[in-house]
Amino acid sequence: MLISLVSTYGQAVLKKADKLIDEKKYASAYALLEKKDPDNERPSIVLKKADMAMDYFVTSIMHQTFAFKDLEEGEDLMEVRANNEGETFALYVLPVQDVLDTLIKQHPENYKLHKTLGKFYYEVYLKYGDNWMMTSDELLKEMYDCSKVAAENGEADFLTYYNIGFYLTGMERYIEAIGAYKKSVSLDTTYPTSQYNLAICYLYVDSAQQGTGYAEKAVELYKSPALKADAARVTGVLYKTAGDNKNALKYLKLSDEIQPENYYTIAQLLQVQLAMKKTEEASITASQFFEIDPTNPEIIGELMSVYVQNNSDSLIFPILNEKIEAYKDEYGVLGNIYFHLARYYISQNEIAAAKKLLIASRKNFEKVLEDDTPVFRVIDDFLAKHPDNQEK
Repeated sequence: MLISLVSTYGQAVLKKADKLIDEKKYASAYALLEKKDPDNERPSIVLKKADMAMDYFVTSIMHQTFAFKDLEEGEDLMEVRANNEGETFALYVLPVQDVLDTLIKQHPENYKLHKTLGKFYYEVYLKYGDNWMMTSDELLKEMYDCSKVAAENGEADFLTYYNIGFYLTGMERYIEAIGAYKKSVSLDTTYPTSQYNLAICYLYVDSAQQGTGYAEKAVELYKSPALKADAARVTGVLYKTAGDNKNALKYLKLSDEIQPENYYTIAQLLQVQLAMKKTEEASITASQFFEIDPTNPEIIGELMSVYVQNNSDSLIFPILNEKIEAYKDEYGVLGNIYFHLARYYISQNEIAAAKKLLIASRKNFEKVLEDDTPVFRVIDDFLAKHPDNQEK
């Protein structure tokens, strides 16, 4: 009878805490739990404390000490968390990993403890990485081990399987990761990151077509513009890899609309446009790509490479000629353009044309770069190996 009364009493406390949480009275909820189990001896209450510590803290010190707040109407937890400087809160010490480890030893068949501990290690990894009491690799291994035990014993939710998939992805065990992510998706179809990571794994195992649906779902579910744009880009890449350039173009354009001037999106978009022989659109995209950072030699190098790979060499010259005119007083930009044009002519074994461009490149670079800049050595070495009287 005593055990039954204690259990009923514990359930009443948890029910009251849940009601307070629903009302966003987080400080009151945690204070109630702390009062009923100050020594962290009761698994059900400790699990609720741990969940609150991860989900509803206002401030956290190394995820070992936590503070909470009863929110006023209209207050947002994330905003309070980001702007609480100068406020004073009651602090509660809860070394989650130690408390749960102790309870696991005492209640080895309570696999909810393993599940929550796995979630905790993942949260710490995201928040602290290597700047915690374990390295990031150690955190992820602990996360995986705890989550795996919970899953093997029927106590897993969508996040448990996501954590397993996340670890396996990092270990490049993509086939196993796919299985874990699919279980995560089956338990919660509204969690976008499981959908997104599942799509990525299909890309890694050369099954791009199988990943497109999950990537599209991630685009639909993500609210953050940056994450939605990234998911749209991945969807485009998956369709491009699967040979469906029409859908690739659709999603890459969507990504560019959401997040303009992204290097990776525009590079992929340009490749698809050239593959589809949309030369006018490609010319506009190429110009957009160039304008991301005209002084960056990698931009011009990638631009040249994309056109060459798509057997469209001749189409890049009018674009670069326009840029030469537009940037005629920008010596660093001109130096980069001439240098990469020279590299192209070298690849075609047109040495005389390459030499003229390298000389022009050097003259422009001399006006903006220090004498010991490595590009001068590259240019001078080539010119020295190909004197004027040498045949092509």
